[in-house]
Amino acid sequence: MVKYRKTTEAHMKPRFHHGLLLLLIFVLVVLTTTGCSKNRNTPRPNARPQEPAGPVPYRTDEVRFQNTQDGVSLAGTLSLPRGDGPHPAAILITGSGPQDRDETVAGHKPFLVLADYLTRHGIAVLRYDDRGVAESTGDFETATMREFARDAQAAVAFLQSHRHIDADRIGLIGHSEGGMVAPMAAEQLPEQVAYLVLLASPGITGEQIFYLQDAVQARASGVDEQTIARNQRRKQQIFEILKEEPDLGRAAERLRQTMRSMPISEEEKQQIAASGIDLDDLIDQQIRLLNNAATRFFLAYDPIPTLSRTTVPVLAVIGGNDLQVPPDENLPPVRDALEAGPCPAYSVHELAGLNHLFQTSETGRPEEYARIEQTFAPAALQLIGEWIAETTTARR
Repeated sequence: MVKYRKTTEAHMKPRFHHGLLLLLIFVLVVLTTTGCSKNRNTPRPNARPQEPAGPVPYRTDEVRFQNTQDGVSLAGTLSLPRGDGPHPAAILITGSGPQDRDETVAGHKPFLVLADYLTRHGIAVLRYDDRGVAESTGDFETATMREFARDAQAAVAFLQSHRHIDADRIGLIGHSEGGMVAPMAAEQLPEQVAYLVLLASPGITGEQIFYLQDAVQARASGVDEQTIARNQRRKQQIFEILKEEPDLGRAAERLRQTMRSMPISEEEKQQIAASGIDLDDLIDQQIRLLNNAATRFFLAYDPIPTLSRTTVPVLAVIGGNDLQVPPDENLPPVRDALEAGPCPAYSVHELAGLNHLFQTSETGRPEEYARIEQTFAPAALQLIGEWIAETTTARR
């Protein structure tokens, strides 16, 4: 198995367009775009071209399984290839923000398309609604990545008892934040998880990702370096409060005072006025997004120690146009952690021209997602499918 390969394709080189990035003060878009935005589930009248239509050559079952530790009931869909099996299986773990089982985002259903592809190629797939979303019970807002890892562990236990699933060939596929949740879950199940696929998964702390996302996306939109630096200083002030003050009430008051005292440029004043948003309402909104257990956990979490202890094969893939988890800063630490640890085999890829959702893209900017008809680049689907087939075949 390949230990490391950086995949590039000349015809997929990124082409960036520069334009104005609307910079509303304190709006940390990255809080919901590290994975998939909770506000970007754009309704559309028609399915995207890659979504399966009509009869499919496999079986789909609506299922429900329990995270008994947290008292959460999770609802999902299990796709089973033809035949009794037992089949190798993949469990899909969504990115940040409350997501349904298809990880619906920007009018796309990437997990539906991925599940369809893998099941057609002999791999059973379980995808499920996040806790507190759609048909799953529980409270999403109070959950950290620790709780999401326990949900994934419950999914593994469910598949292990399924008569059509090979209990020795169950793996986890995590997208973005889900790519950090998957190794956390696998570490607690060293004998039950056979492999990991990390899709656009960070290799740095959440705080570092926030700064990096802002800077990369701002540069892609033509924002000057002075403005980028000013916005980073603002976020550093805010994050320092979250790190220093564990009490949520006292932290909220300090955040409010700090945000109100920050200088606002004339351009920002005009943008806020044009948006019709009251500044105090905007500040309160940002405090709610920031001052909670989930955000605090994500800010401090470093995925590298867990990756360095991983004992199963790993596939890590990031798009070359990814502006939310940029490859240059995130792939090397992931590769180095896997190389230094007990991981038996790994394959690391940068796929040129693909964005955070693994669409073939022009710029990689999030506002481009909905305009692209493609949901998941065929080259990425093929890479994932072939790697899982090779890895699970070796475990027979």
